[in-house]
Formats: sequence, structure tokens, C-alpha cells
Amino acid sequence: MFGVALFASASASAKPAGVPSRKDPGPSRYDEISRLATIAEERTQIWGLRDYLMATAWTESKGKLSAVNFRDGPAALSLFCSKYNYNVRYLRNPFRPVPCKGSELSGLWKYSGGWFGLMPASALATEDGAAVLMDPRTIFDPVLSVAYATDMVVRLYKKYGARNWDGVRAGWKKPSWSRRGIQHEKEKGTRKRFRRAIKAMRKYGVPTNLPHKKVDISHYPGYRAVLASLRNEQKAIEAEAEAATEES
Repeated sequence: MFGVALFASASASAKPAGVPSRKDPGPSRYDEISRLATIAEERTQIWGLRDYLMATAWTESKGKLSAVNFRDGPAALSLFCSKYNYNVRYLRNPFRPVPCKGSELSGLWKYSGGWFGLMPASALATEDGAAVLMDPRTIFDPVLSVAYATDMVVRLYKKYGARNWDGVRAGWKKPSWSRRGIQHEKEKGTRKRFRRAIKAMRKYGVPTNLPHKKVDISHYPGYRAVLASLRNEQKAIEAEAEAATEES
């Protein structure tokens, strides 16, 4: 699905092939998000992770896996083209554009999207470095998106000081906000939207006190272990869907 050949005719200014259209983001898939996020929470023992991901999916995509935000494009591409990312972290990534800005592959890194509104350069920067060669479009894969988002929570805790889910949510918008209180209107707005999302997701069991719950990453087994558990669960989901189709 995610091959270089898809980009043979892509121009630097056009939406790259294989990236979803903003006009057709598909259906909401909260039940699937909940099931996969629950597996991630159980595997990592990061309690509250499932609820956080449900609320974040409501804010970022309304539960639509193919949701994409091209308005984040300039910031997303600049992040990828930063000195360390471009020259070190993603040096061997097969989808690395040369030059960084203006080449046919630049558009692969120029958006945020998926269930959790991730920028590719952030999503693939897992703590263990295991995802640096991945296709940036894998943020639209259900299993990988949950694994990336889980690792993002860990990094916001370790690198930016997020200690509760309110801090994680603030850091999702801007990492430096993770350790701070409400300092200005933009940060205040991010936290306000988080509470709105929690209210919307109460029907899925997301508790109203989630923002102030402590985050504990002490049992995090790493990105690879989480991904393996999620892939096993995805196989079960697909088998159930196939069985349901046969019965109908």
C-alpha cells in the first residue's frame, strides 16, 4: 500500500498520491479505536491511555482514520527538515526528499492526520528509533497510529515533563506546553477543547476527571512490544469482520 512507486507522478505542490483527501475522510471508527487503545493501555500499564486516545481522536479527527490537515503542512515539513531530523534521524528513510523542500517527496511530510492528528516527523520519531525508516503515510494505519500515539505520550512525559493527561494534551499541540500551566489563550484553548472532547466521549466511558489523572510510564515495554500486541489484536478484528461477512 505504501510504496515509492505511488509518487512517480506526484508534484511538489500537489497532494501526494496515497495521502487521503480532506473531502473524504471516511466513517468514524470509535469502537475500533477503543479496542486497540485498550490493548495498548493493558500492554503498557499506562492507565488512562485508552481514555486519552479516545478524547484526542474526537478532537483531531472525529474518529476518522483518513482525516488529514494540510494547514499544518508548513510546520510539519519544517519539523522534518530541521537539522537533526533531516541529516541524522531520517537520513536513511527511503521517503526522504532531496532537497528537503520542493522535491516530489516533500509532500509526504507536509500535513498532520490520522486518528490522532500526528505529524509524520513526530510520529516516526519513536523513543527506540524503530520507526525511522517507515513510510510517513503509516500515520493512517490503525495499528501503527495507536503505537505511534502511545510512544508520543511516553516522549512527552520523559522529554517535556508532562505528568498528567492535561499536560499530555497540551504537549500534543506544542511540546513545551506539557510542563506549564495555562500561560496564554492558545494553550488555554487547547485545554478547553480537551474537556469538550471528554464530555463528548463520556458515552464511551471517558471520565470527566481524566485531565488531572497522573500519567505513569514506568512499565512501558517499548514501541516494538506495543506494536506486536496491537497487530495480534488487529488480526482478531479482521477475522471477526470476515466471519460476520460470511454469515450475512
